[in-house]
Amino acid sequence: MLLSKDDNIWKCFLALLVLMPLPFGLNTDWAWPVASAMVMLLLALKLVELLIQRHQQQVAHLPAPEPFRKAKPLVILLLAAQLWAGIQWLTGISMAPHDTLISIIKGLSYTGCFALALLLLKSHQRVEQLIWTLVISASLQSVYGVFMVLCTSCCI
Repeated sequence: MLLSKDDNIWKCFLALLVLMPLPFGLNTDWAWPVASAMVMLLLALKLVELLIQRHQQQVAHLPAPEPFRKAKPLVILLLAAQLWAGIQWLTGISMAPHDTLISIIKGLSYTGCFALALLLLKSHQRVEQLIWTLVISASLQSVYGVFMVLCTSCCI
């Protein structure tokens, strides 16, 4: 059985949530741009899927999913914060322009991840899958961290 595009995006989103904390919680210079690009790619694929769905149904516009509509004020606030950082960066009033640009990119990717979760979490089954994925991932990562600490302290 072939998976739908939405199911593929969902599985990639879960994989991304598992992989995001691995390289030191995305605190490395190479990890956060990769994660940001993946979030934006998944969000773009989901939006293209919604546009195709709108075209196939021949409607002027598709209504936003209910969770997205309910969270619209929060999404607007998150985007407003990025807009304010962008204004600071463009006008040169930022004390650290490079760090401001990085925070804009990170903020947009976190906002995109939040929006993607709102678009993809549309059933109780998916919420349960997300919770189990995060619990199992966190458990495995914590066990790995314990072994790393124990092995490092034994060797010193």
